[in-house]
Amino acid sequence: MGWLSSSNLGAAGKHLMEVLAAEGGKVRYSRFYDGKDEKHEELMKALGLDSDWVSPELLMDESIGLLEKAGFVTTTFLSEKLADGEPNYEIALTVAGWELARSGKTLQFPDIEV
Repeated sequence: MGWLSSSNLGAAGKHLMEVLAAEGGKVRYSRFYDGKDEKHEELMKALGLDSDWVSPELLMDESIGLLEKAGFVTTTFLSEKLADGEPNYEIALTVAGWELARSGKTLQFPDIEV
């Protein structure tokens, strides 16, 4: 067990909202995770992480869950599989999510135990 900090989760949520707004409001989780080092490093950089003490993919997944719980995104599981065998899923902005993305505001996330 470990903790994910609110600042790292916030960075992941902010990055997700920016990507969603730039890419028409929908992306697949595979946009952030494909099991390859290049995508992992790209996500590390996007989230401002400088060490592998926490998985950037886990940060994205958890921030998506928090944003969904708050009503800003929805997720839909797809039949295709990710590199780890788990189902890929689509993330889509809701009306409230579009409003948040357009406002430029950032959300405060809690520290969470995983």
